Amino acid sequence: MGQILDQSPRIELVVSELRKQLGGDWDVASLWRFENLEVDVIASHPGKGLAIFRVATLPDGFLFSDLPRPTIQEDESKRAADSNVGDLLEEFGLVGNPREQIEFWRDQVQQMLEPTAPKEFKQFLFFGLVIFQSGPNGQTNVDFIRAQTHNIKDVRIRTELVQDAESLVGIAKRLIPSNDASTESRMPSELWKKIQIAILGDPSLIIEQLPPPMNDFDSDQLRFIKRVASERFSRLQGPAGSGKTTVVARLAADAVLRGERVLVVSRNKSICPMIKARVRRYVIESAKEKAEQYALIRQTESCATIVHQEIWWKLVFAQSGYLKESNRRYASSINERGRKGSDKDDKETELNQLELLVKAVRRLKRYSNRSVLFDLVIVDEAQNMLVENWTAMKMMLRSDQSRAVIVADRSQSLYGDRPWTDTRMQGFSGPWSRLSRSHRFPRNFFTLIHEFVKLFPPGEDVVLPEVASQDELFPDDAYIWFVETKNKQAGWQADLIAKCVIYMRDVEMYQPYEIAFLVASNERGFKVVKKLLDFDPKLETSTTFNEERRLEFGLGLGVRGSTVHSYAGWESPCLIIDLDVPSILGNPNALIYSAITRLRKRMAGSALVFICGDDSYSDFFRRHSKQLIV
Repeated sequence: MGQILDQSPRIELVVSELRKQLGGDWDVASLWRFENLEVDVIASHPGKGLAIFRVATLPDGFLFSDLPRPTIQEDESKRAADSNVGDLLEEFGLVGNPREQIEFWRDQVQQMLEPTAPKEFKQFLFFGLVIFQSGPNGQTNVDFIRAQTHNIKDVRIRTELVQDAESLVGIAKRLIPSNDASTESRMPSELWKKIQIAILGDPSLIIEQLPPPMNDFDSDQLRFIKRVASERFSRLQGPAGSGKTTVVARLAADAVLRGERVLVVSRNKSICPMIKARVRRYVIESAKEKAEQYALIRQTESCATIVHQEIWWKLVFAQSGYLKESNRRYASSINERGRKGSDKDDKETELNQLELLVKAVRRLKRYSNRSVLFDLVIVDEAQNMLVENWTAMKMMLRSDQSRAVIVADRSQSLYGDRPWTDTRMQGFSGPWSRLSRSHRFPRNFFTLIHEFVKLFPPGEDVVLPEVASQDELFPDDAYIWFVETKNKQAGWQADLIAKCVIYMRDVEMYQPYEIAFLVASNERGFKVVKKLLDFDPKLETSTTFNEERRLEFGLGLGVRGSTVHSYAGWESPCLIIDLDVPSILGNPNALIYSAITRLRKRMAGSALVFICGDDSYSDFFRRHSKQLIV
């Protein structure tokens, strides 16, 4: 088993110096964990900003310039040389490239904070790489790093060389140059609050935002939760509304309360914050005092990693030194697909990344890196993942007593066939556990779903939702309407969806956050938002159309706008669905099925509105709904 150099003494030395030099107004901590990152040093000030540093001790003979520089197009010898970068770093007691790691931390933090204060956030962010190295190569390394160009949108990474005690004099001012500037504007309050919640993990602010408790588990859900405790490999499938994600959150919370490390990976980026919020709610339920709640919030952040599939890959790649190789492979795959003229399923691109992921996990395990070892691994929305994920997932189990869980609704696979079979997923035995009852659909909605599937089957082995047996506290029926496209010759019309949103808010009296409109593409979504703002410039929206803001989807009080792909796992009592689904998106039956099963009942009644055109789906829904004039 390999060993890596312990960086903690140098990290604590940097923390000690920063505390002395910055004074009591700054809060400085080491090895801080937030949003699935663990950074070496973090310093925060409510008015002056946030600073994050990577600390690395380099051997005297190490030179960054000796590492091969990646290119997208290269010959095989160059590719082989670059693949050995990690091996070269290993020889010096490092797992990943520290420069690569601090760049990754910067990019992740920027994505979190930029949407909150897009014009101001950069002046309050500071990132630095502190290198401990003796000899002439230290200055050569620093000069090499400082000479690298940076994208205009990126916050600069400051690099400091520490060769002796004198090097630490005034290091705080060099790493955070605006600290002593009295004329600098103070950080916007909304940006500071975002930092407190997402990065500093303020328990009081987090608890304010948590959803209400949900403990009404039925017998099927409880049976599966019990099964996971006694079996190493478990798998669950069920239709929309049957509570699969609720089970995922409960399993993760129970693992946290036992002090176990748990990894939840989802193919749906926008649903990860919802799962994390639900896990936190379950974890603090048993606490009797605020102090205990706060401690459990901290424990959740320490024990639980809840992350989108591709972000998890990048986390592993950044730690193992494979991030640049991953980016190059991805770019190469995109170029190859472009030459072939194909924009269909990106299976080959994903397989390429999975091959590299296995190598990265092996490297980290070789150095006893706990960051990729877990007591419980859960894959949610597994119908949209390749089965090759299974190999990497099993590698991340800490021991023979660790458990793995796969949760899927195979009827809603939007990315092609994902053959989760016993033959290819060794370790499983027997049939999938199944949930069948839906607790969130209006009673008259079940008939619509069943008849739709008969005419437009979304795929094989569809598990249709059944009516829950317990007494209903909500009205039986939903209002189901269709809106006729007035000018079919003009093609797709964003203004019609926007009019429906305004109508449902102003006439049917739905709160904006209760309304969701689903379209086929980001481009169409942006057009709807533009039309909505034409009708009401003050209307707030929360959408998945902007990649940088997708992680915040569903957290605001505005109207929700989403592509069908990104709305999997979410639900709303008022759905407006555009039926114009281009065939280029793959299985249109599965897309429409996924869209209509996002409906949620509510005490004051729910509504489903179809934007109809000239297609077979529109003909079907016209027969099963009433026309609405907006």
